[in-house]
Amino acid sequence: MKGIVRFAEYSVTGGLLWLNLFLFFTLISLNEASIAATLELWQGWLAQLKTQLSPAQDISLIESTLSTLLAALSIILIFCTGLLLELISPLFCVSFQMPCFKQQLQHPQQRWFARLAEDNREIVAEDYQKFITQPLFQLNDYRQWFRQRQRFLRMQTFIRTYLAVFASGSHMDTLFDQYRIWRISRSLFTSLVLLSAALGFLAVFNDSITHAARPLFWFSIAIPMALTALSYLSARALFVQLSANMLATTYHTYRQQQQQPVPPVIIEQYGSPMESRVGSV
Repeated sequence: MKGIVRFAEYSVTGGLLWLNLFLFFTLISLNEASIAATLELWQGWLAQLKTQLSPAQDISLIESTLSTLLAALSIILIFCTGLLLELISPLFCVSFQMPCFKQQLQHPQQRWFARLAEDNREIVAEDYQKFITQPLFQLNDYRQWFRQRQRFLRMQTFIRTYLAVFASGSHMDTLFDQYRIWRISRSLFTSLVLLSAALGFLAVFNDSITHAARPLFWFSIAIPMALTALSYLSARALFVQLSANMLATTYHTYRQQQQQPVPPVIIEQYGSPMESRVGSV
């Protein structure tokens, strides 16, 4: 079931990227904004495709097989595009994830996380202290950003692992749904960034655009840039909500772990926690 859901996620994000590419490259290639010009352009592309696939020979016998093969290749291409977006999206999104997460950890209501980090000092305490006390970026030390990025990723991994081990199933189901939506929004933001970069590259280096089509061309570039800004705001808001819910779930899970009674075997061997505290005093 999880594999089917993951395949659907990658297909949606990859398909939306190719759909955006098709629509905006259509706008770039138009000389006038009309339905007739658009249909004529698409018919020309289809005729060129048929010419490339069947140069002067009759392929009627293998036409059905070729159509099936092209459909299968299209599905594979869409899936691989979605998978590639999922792999490279952290490179684009970590720049706003880190400040948001640090701001949440520095909030007075999140002081409990220091106790959780201290209880797990072997794996997260040092990263937590340095992450919230040191700046994310320094002009005289370019490696500071990469160090803070590694600390952020290790803390995120610790929280997810802690919840996977100790949190109840109902809480994890809600977080999984939010995390799935966040992943899709992150991939969409990455695809729009790549699309805007490609269209901007064409705007600078493409000299074949006529003067009459120039306003339509710039309009077709302004649309994906505006969509990129909206997707950034959406992805950022979803991450803030996801991390807030993740920290809240971690807090309740941590409180439940503290309130659980100590097993009798441990009490007989080491004494109760209260006795150990009195003995230490």
